[in-house]
Amino acid sequence: MRQIPHPVVVITTLDNTYRQQLDSNTPLEDKDLKRPVPRAMTVSSMTSLCIKPIPRVAFNVTLPSTTYNAIRSCGVFNVHILAGSEHGARVADLFTRGNYRRVDAQAAGPDGGVFEGLMELDVQVQGRDAWEQEFDQEATGRPLCNRDDPLDAVMSVPLLQGKGIMHVLRCTLYRRADEIDQNAIVVGDVRDIVAGEQAPEGAHALVYVDRAYRRIGEPLLDRSPVADKAIRPEEPVEAGGVEGSGRQTNGNNG
Repeated sequence: MRQIPHPVVVITTLDNTYRQQLDSNTPLEDKDLKRPVPRAMTVSSMTSLCIKPIPRVAFNVTLPSTTYNAIRSCGVFNVHILAGSEHGARVADLFTRGNYRRVDAQAAGPDGGVFEGLMELDVQVQGRDAWEQEFDQEATGRPLCNRDDPLDAVMSVPLLQGKGIMHVLRCTLYRRADEIDQNAIVVGDVRDIVAGEQAPEGAHALVYVDRAYRRIGEPLLDRSPVADKAIRPEEPVEAGGVEGSGRQTNGNNG
């Protein structure tokens, strides 16, 4: 498996959201409400699951994971597609170190040190004001956003912008994730796409292979449009693809 390239992305979400803290029988006035805390992790298993009826992506997480727990309870997350460059590799590496950077989270600031080091990489965190404002207003019974609107709900999740960030997929959790042994499979609906830095023409996303972050090299065989005509509309298409065509049927044609 070390010889198989895997795409590298950074997932961000929120923990201790107002909705999460309502999930108990304790009356609101008796609750000691905590402010939201951002969570983030680097994964190398993200893939496009389908394009229709709605674009969906999937990835797996090794358990236990605080970020996975936050995704389950928050229901909203961002997928940051990283550039195949030194900047992208450094952003990816930063989030392989876990969510607890400092023993004293208060000394590390409101994010507990999760985003510590991003400024040195010329990457900014957007959404902090939104999740703080949302908490302040929801705690007093005046919700800032409509949680029934997926596009509205994703606006307060941490979003990274700057060097090494090619695109950001704003996602909502499709359904409760499947847990298999010590792993979980997460499926998300892509609700919006935010452009990142303007990448050079022909640039590709970051990959991880043979225990190192790498960029994709030169093409070996350029697929021409003529090759796709080998599949005729009247031919039945199996779920796993058409034998001999090299083409998949779930939108992953690369």
